[in-house]
Amino acid sequence: MRRMGRQRRLLIGALAPLLLATSTAGLEHPDQLVLKIVDIREEAPVQGLILRDFPGQSTESPTDDNGLTSIRLGSEARSPGWVRIQLTPSDPSSPEIVVIEPWNGLVPLDEHRDLKSEPLRIVVAQVPIETESIDARITLSVAAGILAQEALHGGSARTEKGERLNLIADSASSLGLTSESMTEALNSLSTNTESDFGAGIGSLWKGDLPAASDRLLEAWKQAESSTTFDAALAVDSSQFLAITFLQLGEYGRAAFLLSKASDLRPGDLDLLTLLGKALHGAGSFTEAESALQRVLEGREAEGGDADPSLSPVLNNLAILYFEQGRYAEARRLYERALAIEEAATSLNHPLVVALLTNLAAIHTAQGEPSAAEPLLRRALEIEEQEHGEGSEESAGTLNNLALVFFETGRLLEAKQLYTRALAIDRTFRGPDSTEVASDVSNLALISDQLNSVLEAERLYRQALDLRERLLEPNHRDLARSYANLAWFYHRQRRFEEAETHYLAALEVLEGGQGGDPLYLAWTLKCLGMLYQKLERYGESEPLYRRALAIFESFEDASRPDLISLLWTYSALLEELGRETEATELEERARAMAQSEQL
Repeated sequence: MRRMGRQRRLLIGALAPLLLATSTAGLEHPDQLVLKIVDIREEAPVQGLILRDFPGQSTESPTDDNGLTSIRLGSEARSPGWVRIQLTPSDPSSPEIVVIEPWNGLVPLDEHRDLKSEPLRIVVAQVPIETESIDARITLSVAAGILAQEALHGGSARTEKGERLNLIADSASSLGLTSESMTEALNSLSTNTESDFGAGIGSLWKGDLPAASDRLLEAWKQAESSTTFDAALAVDSSQFLAITFLQLGEYGRAAFLLSKASDLRPGDLDLLTLLGKALHGAGSFTEAESALQRVLEGREAEGGDADPSLSPVLNNLAILYFEQGRYAEARRLYERALAIEEAATSLNHPLVVALLTNLAAIHTAQGEPSAAEPLLRRALEIEEQEHGEGSEESAGTLNNLALVFFETGRLLEAKQLYTRALAIDRTFRGPDSTEVASDVSNLALISDQLNSVLEAERLYRQALDLRERLLEPNHRDLARSYANLAWFYHRQRRFEEAETHYLAALEVLEGGQGGDPLYLAWTLKCLGMLYQKLERYGESEPLYRRALAIFESFEDASRPDLISLLWTYSALLEELGRETEATELEERARAMAQSEQL
C-alpha cells in the first residue's frame, strides 16, 4: 500500500534554528565567528544585516561597510560543530534577505579555519529577485532544498509530482518569482552550473540518476581528498549521492554515505531520518529502528509530544514495524500520527490520506478488511474533493480499496477499481511506467482468481516485461513479478517454467534490495513445494528449513503461511520416512490452527 511522508515546507535559504551535537571529539571551536556577507548579483558587501535566532548570540552588531559582522560565541553555540545562519535587515523597511550559499544556511566551525582572521563567506539575495537575473546559485539552492525535502517526506510517484509543483510555487513566491520562471531555471540547472555538485543536483532534479550519481560521486571524492578538508561539501555530496542511491534502490551504499555524513554532523535529525530509511531498505531493521527512534526522541525534545514534525517520523517507524509484522506497535504509531495531523492541519492534508491508507493496511494484514474499507473510502473522498474524480492522486487509493474487495471475495468490484486505476495511471504516468506495471499485475491476480487463464498469463507477462525494462535488476517488485508468474505456471503444471521464474525471483530477493523477508520465505516455500511435487526431496527440504526459520521469526505476521508450511513440511518428512519429526510438525500445525479458530 502507498506510504507517504510529510507535505511541503519552504526551503529557500536558512530554515529553523538548528542545534547539533559535538561534531568531532577534541575539536576546539573558535570563540568568535566572523562572517562576510555578499550580495549574489554584484558580489558586493551587504551592510546593515544582523544574525537572528542565533544560539548563544552575545551581540547584534549589523554588518559593516565591508559586509563583516563578528559574533562572540557563547558555550551553547560553541558546543555544536555547525551553526545555521539566518540574517535579517536591521532596518525593518529594507528588502527581505535569503541565504543562497550555503544552500541550507549551515556552516561548520572548522578546525582548519581561523574564523577570527578568515571570515566565512555567506552569499545572500534580496527579495524580490528580478526574473532575468536568476543566478544558477539561486536555482541550486532551491533545487537542493526541494530534493532534500522530497527525500525526507516524499510519497508515491503519483503524489510527488503534485507536491513538487507546490514546493516550486512556494519557493518562487518567497523569492518574488513566478512558478514558470522558477521551473524553467530548475530544469536547465544541470547545464547552467560548472561544479560537479551543482551538475549532480541538476541531474537529480531531472531524474537522470546515472548522471547524478557520477557527478555527485566526483564532488564527494573532491571533498574527501582535498588537502583542506571541505566538511560542508563532504556532507552535502554524501547526502545527495545517498538520495540518488535510495532512488536507485542501492540502500547499502546510501546507508554507508549517510553514516559518514552523520559522523561529520551528528545530531542532524534529517540525516538520521534518511539513514533510517536506507537501513530499512537494506533490511537492517534493528539499526533502522535505532536511528528512527533517535529521530523521534529528538523531535519530541524540540517540539513536544504533539508537534506536527512528529507525524512523518511516526509514519516511517510504523512502516518499519509493519514490515516486521509488529502490527500492534505500528497501529499505535499510525493512530498517534493521525491524531496529531487531524489536530494540526486541515483534513485534506496529504499525510492524513497516507496515514488513513497505512492504518487500513494494518487492518487488512490482521484479517480485518471490513475495518480497512471505511478508512480507504475516507481517503478517496479527501483526494477526490481536493483534486477531482479521476485525479492522478486517487489511483493509489483505488488500488488499495480494490485490495480490500479482493480480500473479501468481491472480485468483480475489485477488478472495476483496478481498471479505473490503470486508466488514470496510463493518462498521467504514460503507458510505460512502474505504476502501470503495478496496476497490470493487480489485474493479473484478479483474472487468475476468476480462472481467466489466458488473460491472467497475458497480464502477468505484460507486468513482468514492464518491470524488466523499467526497474533496476535488484528491485523487489521485479521479484514479485517473477514469483507471481512462477506460481501461475506451478498451478498450471508447467513446472520447468515455474522453476525458472522462482529461481529468478530468489536471485533478486537474496541479492538485491533486501527488506522483504516474508516474501522471500513465501517464495522459498513455493519452490520447495515444486521440488516436492517433482520428488526432488533433497532440494526441497533445505528450502523448507529456511522458510520455516523466517516465518517463525515473524510469527504474528505469517501465521497462516507458517501453518501451511508446517503441514507441507510434515508431509515431506513422511515421504522421507522421518515419522517422528513429521508428527511433531503436524501436531504443532494442528495446535496453531485450533488457536486461530478460538
